[in-house]
Order: sequence, then structure tokens, then C-alpha cells
Amino acid sequence: MKRIMVFLIGLFFVSMVISANDGSSNNGTGINPPSWAIGTWEDKFFSTTHVVTHDNVRVITASDTIDFKEISKSQGTPVSALVDKDVYSLTISITYFGTRQSVSYVYTRLSDTTMKWTWTISGMEVGAGTLIKQ
Repeated sequence: MKRIMVFLIGLFFVSMVISANDGSSNNGTGINPPSWAIGTWEDKFFSTTHVVTHDNVRVITASDTIDFKEISKSQGTPVSALVDKDVYSLTISITYFGTRQSVSYVYTRLSDTTMKWTWTISGMEVGAGTLIKQ
């Protein structure tokens, strides 16, 4: 239960950042996932859907959406991405109430239809689970 509460609080935190648009823009987001990560993935435990396209990653819950492309545009900061054979990592620095935070998602391929995800905010893990390709 504690893990779910931390996850929901973290999701709320990031969704607040999405709605805070400072008017700046960023044309190049740096989002370029590997082909194995592209698709719609579901985590039934956290009731989240991760939609990975060729130029964006969105994490969708019943109440909020974390959209890396939108965060990049609204914050005016590029997404830093690392691609390894079976690991795809996204990190973006955001400003929330004057404080700089680093938000990261790491996707690790377990098979063609399963991957693990981990979510950290400023180095603290706030969510993790297993995704099944839909």
C-alpha cells in the first residue's frame, strides 16, 4: 500500500509540472526509443499504460498522463536518453516550485512482450513494475 501511495504522489508531482507551461519551447526532445520498446505496454498492478512511439513516451493512469514530449516543450529542456541492447533510459530535468528535479524512467527488456520499468525522482525510486505488451 505504501508503494502505491508513493507512486500516486510522484505521479501527481509530475502531472503538476506538465500543466506549468513557462512559454518556452524545445524543438528537439531527444526521445528516440529502440524498436523493441515501441508499442503499448500495460502494468496491471499499478493500472498504468506506457505508450512508446518513435518520438515520445507517455505514462497513462486513470487520472493523469506523464508525456515526456510535452514536459520537454513546456519546461524548455531536452530529454536525455540512453539506449543499450536491452535497456532504454529517459531522464529530464524539471523545475517545480523553483526546485530542479531529475525525473527518470528506465525500461529493461525481459522478452519481446515483457519489460521492467523503474521510475525515479532525483535518484529516489518511486515506482517499478512489469509491463506486458498489448
